[in-house]
Amino acid sequence: MHTLTLSWHGVFVIVLLVAALVLYSRPRVPIETTSLGVLLTLLLVFALWPYHGAHGKLSPMVFYRGFANGALVAIVSLMIAGQALVRTGALAPLTRVLSRLWKLSPVFTLLLVLALTAALSAFVNDTPIVVLLIPVLTRMARDSGRSPSKMLMP
Repeated sequence: MHTLTLSWHGVFVIVLLVAALVLYSRPRVPIETTSLGVLLTLLLVFALWPYHGAHGKLSPMVFYRGFANGALVAIVSLMIAGQALVRTGALAPLTRVLSRLWKLSPVFTLLLVLALTAALSAFVNDTPIVVLLIPVLTRMARDSGRSPSKMLMP
């Protein structure tokens, strides 16, 4: 039986991931700074001390090819578009209507959002729907004095 061992590269990536998660939870450190720091740290470490695996040496170029994956680019593009909709106020009318309904009946409003999401997902991929509704639900939660996590994970 072949056993797998964790190299120092793996331990380093796990430690870096934990550090990034801690920094993401800190409001004083911008998410962009943490993300760029993680990418640069990975590039530097894997350039200076390349990983030698079963398929040979993992160069920084091979390492970063994963970031050119079409699915990753699509999701990041959707997140950028979603944030643009929030910042321009394009989702404000929907948020206002749902916030008013929430004050009348939180359960009905949550069921309405779930039904709307289910209906839209029959015609559109789920990812853009989630990207559009997360800011709306987060704003509704803040307006009503509730935790956004309770609204996003009912």
